[in-house]
Formats: sequence, structure tokens, C-alpha cells
Amino acid sequence: MRIAVLGPLEVTADDSAPVDVPDEGERLLLGVLVAAAPGAIAEERLTASLGYDGTAGVETLRSDVRRLRSSLEPGLPERSSGQYVLRRGSGYALAVPRGDVDALRFTDLAARGHAQLAADDADGAERLLARALGLWRGEPYGDWPDATFAAAERHRLEAVRAGAECDLAQARELLASRPEAPREIPRPVRERVWLTEDPPVVVPVEPQAPETETSPAEVLQEDHGTPDPGSAAGHPRSPARRQAILIGGLVAAVAVVIATARLSAGSEGAADRASTVDEANRLAGLSVTEDRLDVSVLLAAQAFRLADTSETRLGLTAAVDGHARVQRAVSFTGGPQDVDLSGSSTVTVGIGLSLVRWSIGPSTVPEVVMEVPREWGAWFVTAPSPVEGVLMGAGRGPDGSWLRMVSALDGSSRLLLEGDRVGGRPIDGAVTADGRRLLLLVAEAEAAPPGEASSRWHVIEVDVADGTTRDTGIAGSVPVPLEAVRADFADHSESVVVWADNPTPSATLVQLADGTQTPVATRPRPVGIGGFRATPTGAAALWDDGLITLVDRSGVIVQEVGAQRWSIRDVAVSPDGSWAVSAGYGGEIFRWDVEPGTGRWFGREPLAGHSGGVVGVEIDPTGERLVSVSVDRTMISWDMSPGGARESTGPEDRLASACLIAGRDLTRAEWRSYLGDRPWQATCSDLG
Repeated sequence: MRIAVLGPLEVTADDSAPVDVPDEGERLLLGVLVAAAPGAIAEERLTASLGYDGTAGVETLRSDVRRLRSSLEPGLPERSSGQYVLRRGSGYALAVPRGDVDALRFTDLAARGHAQLAADDADGAERLLARALGLWRGEPYGDWPDATFAAAERHRLEAVRAGAECDLAQARELLASRPEAPREIPRPVRERVWLTEDPPVVVPVEPQAPETETSPAEVLQEDHGTPDPGSAAGHPRSPARRQAILIGGLVAAVAVVIATARLSAGSEGAADRASTVDEANRLAGLSVTEDRLDVSVLLAAQAFRLADTSETRLGLTAAVDGHARVQRAVSFTGGPQDVDLSGSSTVTVGIGLSLVRWSIGPSTVPEVVMEVPREWGAWFVTAPSPVEGVLMGAGRGPDGSWLRMVSALDGSSRLLLEGDRVGGRPIDGAVTADGRRLLLLVAEAEAAPPGEASSRWHVIEVDVADGTTRDTGIAGSVPVPLEAVRADFADHSESVVVWADNPTPSATLVQLADGTQTPVATRPRPVGIGGFRATPTGAAALWDDGLITLVDRSGVIVQEVGAQRWSIRDVAVSPDGSWAVSAGYGGEIFRWDVEPGTGRWFGREPLAGHSGGVVGVEIDPTGERLVSVSVDRTMISWDMSPGGARESTGPEDRLASACLIAGRDLTRAEWRSYLGDRPWQATCSDLG
């Protein structure tokens, strides 16, 4: 899904087909969500921005949300949140990659262009700034000339544009001041290292393949030659030319003709090689700006294989060295929802009405394992089993709530419970370490005074083999409507945190061994909260400004961690409790050491790889693998073992690392997109 607001509102699907958002209220809601992206915007702020008041205004907002979801995803089942407009804490957020919203992409490119200019890279600055300014089609948020949110965004974006235009003018002035090399006679490839010539401007256009193909081997061989000191413009004198100087008359004339022919042929070969080098350097530049990590490393690898230049070596270094813990990165299409890891290597993600599986391996890719039947209705809960590829799914359909065992290996499913036997609306669940039992928290609306709401929750235990149930006796109430009840089981299935999804959320930590319930303490803060997570040592509150509040099992605050710049979406703790990860918007993931006993976090290590908001993270049972899924449409497997950070030395080593990360070649479609008519070549598979 791509959304453009730098001019009239335009919405297009991944296949570039226009998406119709006809209702004025839906369009205004979408505009407000885009302005707040990538963060969430609280329900009360949304109602104010849309001009709605009171309780009726909240209901009107929720109606607009449902209609907008249906417009963005025609055929979306009733009560399904879809994949683009998601509930976040006490509000809503737009879940699309930053690169698919033109206003966000513009500010990102402008910032990167400014940084390149500050680093004295006028070429890179000019390239990025020109791309940024090229995104403008008219007045930003022009569909809402009088809206307060739009006026504020216009003012901000116009200020960024003014700075970008100033930076672009300065970059072009620096480029114009460079000495221009003679262009009458092409120079050999070995001299084209951008010392005196401008590198090609990288713009998103279809490249033209050279008329004559030059193999990478020829380029590398020619690139390391030594020019004849007596040559003109870098070309060696031919023997015929030297003979022409010694003799006269007709023989001299013939010699001149022969020499001219040989120079012409040499010039054509040099031009072909120069074209290959230009293309390789252009590809290296594109690798830096590509959002998807697997495509980025493949572009860098292919650039280096086309020609070994300082540009392609730098591109390969940038693509590999910043991702030392990445084992594999794979791309997929669509907007991901929750991520789960069953066993140690089967990743599953909900994308629209599809269940997508990635069986982690050296060359595996994600694939759709099943289309969720519409008669299932809404799928609320997924609890991965320690058994490879087994999921426990729960939801609500026309016949009431249901519980199914689903195979992520072949897409088969088996109904275990349905209707009243489930006991209420499924909220969250967890499979025990032996894989035999499911702990499922369900809730039902209960009587409350007029104008108020209350929901009763309880935990049941289900035998996954035959579906028999046992009431654990653990129960409680939350003073909110049924649809606002939230819960999260700890990965070890020893505790669960239950909370109310409202502007002032309150949470309760429940110990499943004895049913002890403890209020979770949080300080009042001026920002929203994205939810809670149960941890081995207590619970974590995830705030929209990047703060994490850690509490112990008695509900007392242990630490407030300024974890990230953007909203926190998920946290996970290793099985042995020695380290943790936090993840959220902006593609940020950080690894933390955990202090034994206190559970305090310290020693933040950034894990770079995603360019868009992270949907979720999962740690395998060994604690040596982390999996992350992002709205940038990539899944990444990380090596979290001690010493798991890979070290690459030299371009050939980095080439091998790039191919390990991607685990594939550029597809023919990707090749045509980046290399035009140049004949397809294997990027990695022929390296052995």
C-alpha cells in the first residue's frame, strides 16, 4: 500500500492499482493517521482532529475506522482489523512502511542528503536531495486546506523542503566547481575512480544495457592493468603507428589508417568497460537506498561482481558490516500482522487472509501455507507450540468462539473447541513447554451500572490432543467493554498480564502457579501506552515515546528504560533471562543485557536491518536465534549466540557474507528493474 499526500491524496495498492477511498470522513481519518505516522494517535486526539464530540464522537470514529479498513482492503471480514489501520494502545496507527508514505520518504531522503553534504559527499547529496524534491506533486495535504493538523504538517514539510532546496543548490555548486576531464577519447577503466570525473547520478529510471557485453572477469582483469607511460589519453601506441613515424609516402598513409582502426576498436572496448563500471557504481549507490535488506545486499554484491571499484567496495562494506548478527533476510509482499515462532525455525505471519510460513534455512523463502477460511470469522489469538510448525489458533465466527490446532507445515487444521465450550471471547494464549496443554484467557461481558462497562476474564487449560478443558479457577474483572480487554502470557507460561485498553490503562500481573494477582504500577505520563508484556521477572509497560517501564513480580517499578526514539511495539526475553530485545517503529531493534536478580536492563546493542516499524520479535527455545518481522516487508533471522556477530575482512569475504544473508540471486524481475536489458547473471548461486 502506497499513500501520497505531497499533493492531492493518492492511495495505490502494491501492484500500483488505485485504491478508492470515497467517503470524506474516511479520507480525513486517513490524512490524520498519515500525519501521525509512524506513531499512534490517541482516540481522543483523533476525535478532536475529526471534529467529533463526546461518546457519540467515539462511536462515529470507530465507524469511520471500520469503513476505512474496508476501503483499503475490500472483502475484509467484519470485525477484522486488517493490516493497515491497527489499534495501538488507546488509539490507532497506520501500519505501512515509511518508504510507502511519500511525506515520510521525503523527510528521510532530505535528512540523508543533508548528512551526505555535511560529509563532503556532494554526489550522494545531489542524488538523494533530487529524489526527495521529486516526490512533490503540489501542496501537501491539499485535500484539507483548513484542517489544523494539515496546516501544521504543511508548515513542517515546507520548512524541510526549503532546507533541501538550499542543500541541493549547494551540492550542485560544489559539483560544478570540479575540474572537468576531457571527454573526446574515453579513458581506460583503471583510471575511472571518480577522482576527476563525476559519478553517475543515481535516479530511479530504467537503466540501458551497453551495446556490447563485458564480462566481470574482463572488467577485473582490465581494472588492474598498467598504462603505457608514453600513451596518449591513456591508450598505448600501436606498432603500426610507431612505424608510420619512420617512413613516408603511401606506406605512412596506410600505417595511419591501420592505427586509426586499432584506436577506434580500443576506444569502443574502453567505452564498453567504462559503461560497465558506471553501471556497477550506480548499482552500489542504489544498494544504500534500498529498504529491503536482502535486496540491498544483493545489489551491493552484484555491483562488486560487475566491477571492483572503490564505489562498489564501499557499497559492499556498507551492506554487510552494519549487519553482523543477521543470518538471513527475506522479502515478502503485503502488510504483516503478528509474528510467531513454533519450534526453533518455523516463522508464521498473518498477512491479510493468508497465513505465511518461513522455514528458516540457507535458501528458503516465505510462502503462503493456507488461506484462512472466511467462515472462521476473526482470528484473535495465535499461540505457537514448541513442536515445529504447530500453532494453536482461537477466534470468533458466526457460530461463536472457536479453538483450532493449525499446522504451519501443510496448512491443515483440526477443530478442538467451539461455541460455549470455549467459555468466552479468546484474548491470549500460551502453550506449555511440553507442548501438551494450552492456557487460554477468555472474557465475557458482565453486568455493570448504566453508562459503565465491565468484563469478566478467566483462564482455562486445554488438552491439545483431545480438546478436554479444565477451569484453572484463575479469574478477574476489567472495567472496560469486552473488545478492550487485553492480555499477554509470558513465553515460559508462568504468568500473564491483563489490562484495559483505554486512555488510562491499568494492568494486573497474574501468577499462574497460585493465581496471585498484583496491580502493575506505572507513573502517569503525557503519552499513550502501547500495551504490556509479561516477563520472567515481572512485566514491562511499552510507551508510545520509546520508554519501557519494568516492574517486578510484586508490581513495583524496577527501572524506566529510555529504550528507543519511537513507539515500542514488542519486547522479548531470552529463555535463560540473561538478555532481552526491544523493538518498535522506525525499524529499531536493540539487544539488552539483563542483570540477574533485579531484572534491570543495561548495555544496549543496536540490531540494524529493518527500515520500517517492527511488528514483533520472537526468540527460539535455545536462546541463540531471534526472529523479527517488519512492515518494510522483510523477515530477519539473527544470530544471538555468544560471539554470533560475524566479522568480514576484505571484499571477497564481504561478498560471501552478502550472499549468506540473501541466500539467493537477484530474481529476473529485480534484475530488469535495476539492470534493464543487461543479460541476467547469477549473483550468488555460482560462487559455490
